[in-house]
Amino acid sequence: MAAKVLGLVCVGGTLALTVRLGEPLAAGWRWVPAGWLLVCGDFLYFSLSGMETAGLALALLGMAVWERQAWWLGAIAFLLHPEAVLVWPLAALGRSREGWPLLREGLGFGLLLALVAIARQVYFGFWLPNTFVAKFSDGSTVAANLVNLALGRNPNFPAPLVWVWPLTLVLMVWGAAQLHRTAPRWAWMLGAQAATAGIFGVYTGFDWTGYARYSAPYLPAVFLLLGYALANVEKACGPKFAKGAIALALILGLSLAYREGQMLLPQTLRRYPGYVWASETLIAPSQWLGSHLPPHWAIATRRIGALSYWSRHRVFDYRFGLTEPQVAQAARQNRRWFETPNDPAVLPLWRQVQPDALLEDQAVVDYMAQWPPNSRFADGVLLDGVPYLPMRSFPIGTYLDSPQRWVLLVRGDRLPLTGSQP
Repeated sequence: MAAKVLGLVCVGGTLALTVRLGEPLAAGWRWVPAGWLLVCGDFLYFSLSGMETAGLALALLGMAVWERQAWWLGAIAFLLHPEAVLVWPLAALGRSREGWPLLREGLGFGLLLALVAIARQVYFGFWLPNTFVAKFSDGSTVAANLVNLALGRNPNFPAPLVWVWPLTLVLMVWGAAQLHRTAPRWAWMLGAQAATAGIFGVYTGFDWTGYARYSAPYLPAVFLLLGYALANVEKACGPKFAKGAIALALILGLSLAYREGQMLLPQTLRRYPGYVWASETLIAPSQWLGSHLPPHWAIATRRIGALSYWSRHRVFDYRFGLTEPQVAQAARQNRRWFETPNDPAVLPLWRQVQPDALLEDQAVVDYMAQWPPNSRFADGVLLDGVPYLPMRSFPIGTYLDSPQRWVLLVRGDRLPLTGSQP
């Protein structure tokens, strides 16, 4: 709850700074970028679900509003998201003639980055967050992202902007040029944030939600640049184009609102991945596990959020390693995520933990029973030669219109139960 309240506060702060940065716009346009943000499901969902999205957006906009504090706010942004390290250096290109003042800020920025990295290394044993290691990328990912972007279907960027990305890009560049006439530092800072979103959106893989999680913190800057572009159409092109600019602004707002509405439809929340990111159907099963399984048990799963919060059990993420740095390192070294604990690359780490139970979607359990061959044992599966037997299953939603169940399998030597229990 505290994380959601903090997210709500950061959303309010982000909206306020978006309005503040819209001051140079004509009165009728000043509120437009904040309005777009208010109906943008990609930004609101991740901001209000306990993630750092709005906190990072607030720090990024603060870098523009409080120009002389941008260097240490940039370090805070890096603390929240490693790719945000690009923002301050890119924005500093616009101040390259300032000499010593810029160099002094750069030295302070570099020192804070070093302190953040050292603190991570001392506390966690890694220079970068484990999530950055677990969600790795490579040349094939970048190539696929570029192809999908060219086709207008890269989900790392929000619809409808990605559908017409050439127009979006042209308008952002032109908006930055218009802003540069009156507030050059704002133009460089907002442009740097939009550029960082583009670079990271091409670099990283798609988020499992299918929404623009990775570019969401940078959307306030994107919307501001688009606002500056559309607001200056009449001045640059004449009155007859002003109605077209207003129409584009309305189309964007309505499209964002429609997309947000689609996210909240009951059928969306019942269908994968909606039932995962909404987590409504995952809460009751997690609570059941919390009250029926020994509290010291470790449960292997890829659905770490709801389960760890509501059951209070230790979770072992054998697939991505989001809770297990060694698994994340193994995935990165082998250039793949693990579909089954029987994968030789993750099996030694599985043996170290020896999870007491496995909780997975039925389709995942079925796959584990087929690979490697002879992995099925009675109604359960053999993991590292140890039988895991079904104890209970929970309905959680649908995938491709097929009902999905969460299946709890217990290590054979932990409980006397050897069959299914309703």
